[in-house]
Amino acid sequence: MALSIEEILGFVPLTKAIETVKAGVPKLLPPAFYTRKPEFRVLGDKTRRIETAGTRKNARIVPYGAPGRQVDHLPLSGRDVRLIHTEEKLMFSHELFMQLREYENYTVMQKVSEEARRQVTAMATRQDNLLTSAVHVMLATGKLYFDADCSLLATSSGADLTIDYGVPANNLNQANGAIDASWALATTNIPGQLKTIRQRARQTTGFPLKYALYGKNVMSHMLRNDFVKNHIVSLGGADRAKSFLDTGELPSKLFDFEWVPMNETFFDTEAGNVTEIWGDDTLVLTPDPNDVNVYGIYEGSTPVPTKFDLSGDLMGQWANWDHKSGAYGYGFPQGPWNGQPLGLFGVYGDTFLPSLHNPSAYYILDVTP
Repeated sequence: MALSIEEILGFVPLTKAIETVKAGVPKLLPPAFYTRKPEFRVLGDKTRRIETAGTRKNARIVPYGAPGRQVDHLPLSGRDVRLIHTEEKLMFSHELFMQLREYENYTVMQKVSEEARRQVTAMATRQDNLLTSAVHVMLATGKLYFDADCSLLATSSGADLTIDYGVPANNLNQANGAIDASWALATTNIPGQLKTIRQRARQTTGFPLKYALYGKNVMSHMLRNDFVKNHIVSLGGADRAKSFLDTGELPSKLFDFEWVPMNETFFDTEAGNVTEIWGDDTLVLTPDPNDVNVYGIYEGSTPVPTKFDLSGDLMGQWANWDHKSGAYGYGFPQGPWNGQPLGLFGVYGDTFLPSLHNPSAYYILDVTP
């Protein structure tokens, strides 16, 4: 096939790259759900959490001057926690390495450097996506699921590894009868059901519920509910009720909850398929994640190289390593000295675990029994 001289020697000018699919998965929750705190930083990938139970019993009376009553010590227990670990690597060929070093052709060097930076940024985004998606799946199901290929799943279907946070059965689905009628019915007393669960939460753990994380059908159920509409009218009049119906936004502090829509939570599988996380009729009631007694993200540490020294003695190599807490990244070369083609590897990883410290303080509900 004959080609013109323009096709052989010509070039296509490159413009600024356009991102056709926005990187990252949606973070819809308040920042506290994604924030790591120093008090949950551990060495390696495991820790033991000490758990105590405060007392809510009353002191007993005795006759004045009589000896004091003997009481028992408060219980103390421990729970072993194992963090999840991720590490991935990305290879850059020797051709790319040579172009990065081609200082006489600044345009080529700049373009290749920009592409390398884009790939590195994408690797870091994958790590952040895993944390965000793990938080969402944990809250939506009370568990984390991974398949045989170690990929996060949104449900138990195909799960090879399950991390169960131990949310009690009485806190799941209809909360042992607290959801005694479907929210799909306009005559269901939704405020009364929520009040029952609030009271139960106070009696069970003492930690008040703050956030209501809801699927897409929950909004339409409430829009049609007689009790909800009457409640809004009684608080703010017909104008506020009309605004609620027109915008479809739940008013702030409705029934003393902060309402957060979660229907847009998702992640892509390795094959590129969109996986939705939140059930349409799922309502999750949570305490304040800023309270370290009920929520936190454990952050482990991983040994990473600080430099490569091929001539040092064996014990001296320990000085070339350091423990890095949380997310980390480093690069290393390969080449003929280890029987591999010349190239560079970028390694990126993280060691962490989102945690429901007090699983009894959470309610994962299905509002349409």
